[in-house]
Amino acid sequence: MTSYSASHPHYRELAGDNFRLIEPDLQHASESLSWVGNLDVVQFMGADFPSPTIEGEYERLQKILSSTDEYSWMIECDGVVIGNVCINDIAETTQKCGTHSGNLTVLIGDKKYWQKGIGSKACAAVLEWAFTDGGFKVMTARALQENTASIKMLQKLGFNETGSEPYEGLVHEEKSVWRNFKMEK
Repeated sequence: MTSYSASHPHYRELAGDNFRLIEPDLQHASESLSWVGNLDVVQFMGADFPSPTIEGEYERLQKILSSTDEYSWMIECDGVVIGNVCINDIAETTQKCGTHSGNLTVLIGDKKYWQKGIGSKACAAVLEWAFTDGGFKVMTARALQENTASIKMLQKLGFNETGSEPYEGLVHEEKSVWRNFKMEK
């Protein structure tokens, strides 16, 4: 099998003060399974993980590894993989924006690393890569209205809010909306 970096032009691992952004690998399945199996972690993701299994997590990671429509990094702190940051939906976002674009997502799956600024720093490193080495011109992002931490992070990073759209699922058994954001190079 071809390495992830070989199949993703300009991809490279990135590092910050207290983290590294490394290539996704199937060996991370047990760590990521613990995140997707925790309702506190995934409640605002807008994704459905009804009964996560190790087999399902291997399959999900395999899709990430084989996708050429995204760039993905695992976030490593203290030698442990604690989350993921990704630029996804590149083809669709590029078509909508009319220039090379992607959608930024981040998940800090290990709750002991919440509220430490790691998500912001990881996103900042990916955005710097995207607008220089990656050749991106526009980056979009979205957060459910209840996810105030993500909204604050996107605003701190310099994203501008562009509107909202209905969320098809429920958050705490209530209807919700996505708040949409955009950043241009």
